[in-house]
Order: sequence, then C-alpha cells, then structure tokens
Amino acid sequence: MNRLRIGIATRAPVGDDLRAALTRLAERADVRAVVDGGRFDTVVRTAEAPGPYGERTTVWVDADTDLTAPAVAAAVVVLAAPAVAREVRTRVTAPVLALGPQEAHTSARPVAPFTRSRIRRARGLQDATAVARHVAGQWSWDHQPVDESAAGSAAALASVLVTDDATTAVLGAAWGAPVVAPVELARELDLPLPKERASATPDEEAERLLADPAALARHAQGCHALYAREHSPDRAVLQLEEILGSAGRHRPRDGFAQPLDLLGTPTDSAVRLRASGVLDTLRSPS
Repeated sequence: MNRLRIGIATRAPVGDDLRAALTRLAERADVRAVVDGGRFDTVVRTAEAPGPYGERTTVWVDADTDLTAPAVAAAVVVLAAPAVAREVRTRVTAPVLALGPQEAHTSARPVAPFTRSRIRRARGLQDATAVARHVAGQWSWDHQPVDESAAGSAAALASVLVTDDATTAVLGAAWGAPVVAPVELARELDLPLPKERASATPDEEAERLLADPAALARHAQGCHALYAREHSPDRAVLQLEEILGSAGRHRPRDGFAQPLDLLGTPTDSAVRLRASGVLDTLRSPS
C-alpha cells in the first residue's frame, strides 16, 4: 500500500502537541510542506491558516480553537491531542482522530487476562495475586519494590495495574492490562469506570476485578480499546487512510483542483485563490 502523502500548511507558532502529532505522522507517512508542490492526499492546517482551495483538509484543533471556523466546517478530518479529541467529537461533523505526544509503544501487544495467567504460571508466579503498582513514582509487584526497567514486563503480565500516573496508565492500556486509577485520572483519560467505582479506592477496585474474571476481561478490553482509540499513532494513520479512501483518495476531482494538481501548483498558491474567485464569478446569477 502506498504511504499517504500529507502536506503541511500550519501557521506559526506550532505548539508542542501539534509538533508531536506531525512527528508521529512523519514516522508513518510522506509528510512535506505544501510549498514543495505536487499532489497530496490531504493537507494539515490549523483553523487560522489560509485555505483550503480545492483540497481535502485535515484541520488541527486545540482547546482554544473556534470550532465554528470555516476551516473546521470544511475539514474532511479533525486532528487533536487525545484530551481535546474527546471534548470535540460531539461538537463537529467530521471524524475526529486523536494523535498526541504520548510515547508510542510500538512493541506493545494486548495480552488477555487468561494468557497473562498462563505466562505467570509458566514463570512460577501462579501463587501471587500479581498486582503491579506504579504509585507516587515507585513500581512494585505485589507490594515488593521493582526497578523501573521492569515496567514493560509488569504492564504485560500483571493481573491488574494500579497507578496514579497518566503515562503508566497509557502503557498498561497499550499492553491490554486492566488499568485501575484514581477516579479523577480515570475520567481524564476515559478509562473504563464502572458504577461500582463511585466510592471505591483503586486497591478496592483491583480486588473487585480479581474476584470477577468476566469483569476483569471486560475491563482489560475497555482499556486496550481506549489505547487504540486515543493513543495509537498506527491506528490513527490507518483510520486516516480509511477516511481519505472513502472521501475519494486518488479519484479525479471536479473543478480546478485536478488540473492545478497535475501542474504541481502548491496548495496554498495564490493561483488557486484566483481560480476559485473566477469560478465563483462564473457561478454568480448576475
């Protein structure tokens, strides 16, 4: 499959979240400045940037973006950091993809609770509850301190991962661990939050899950679904591929966009603006 060719036409200054998102895209697609010219599958713009002129636009939004801006209304895709994406999904018509600065756990694969149990048994850990904790900056396994270098193994093998740290919660979700966090953090990250959690502490919730294998499996699935939805750059780029395909990727486009593309006209060129103005005049009833 050909890599997406993505043009960048963002207006400075570029914030840390947007810079990180563009880096994630550049790792997985052919990303170039629009002034390089040629044909792009989509062009990433901020809502304040000029355009778009006959292109499929991906608009980056942050917490301060005016969602009524014309660029947002015209976007094929809206791109945002995870926390912002959760807020704007119900407020815009275009699909919203989350792509943020979180570490990309490229080696992580979801390990189901039953499989975790078999691996622990094979490693002689079957007699323990196998609860991993990363609380107040300290990792532990069944209350025994462990080195931070074991974080990945703990996330992959723990029956439950209890943490008060957002980065660790995302790591656990990447591995498909049943992640339990304080209610405030769980809500912030959109972790599964059963009604039973209203007053339970993280340790109490961990005990409840350990006593109910079905609930444990559902919780693990919900955590990994969160990672795939909000924190997986691979999944985000795959979804972008699918959306652009349904929006007509590589299909001839009507009007002036296609011939200008064939001529290599930059997507932010004044030529496109003049062409758009001429066509508007021709369409005018006067």
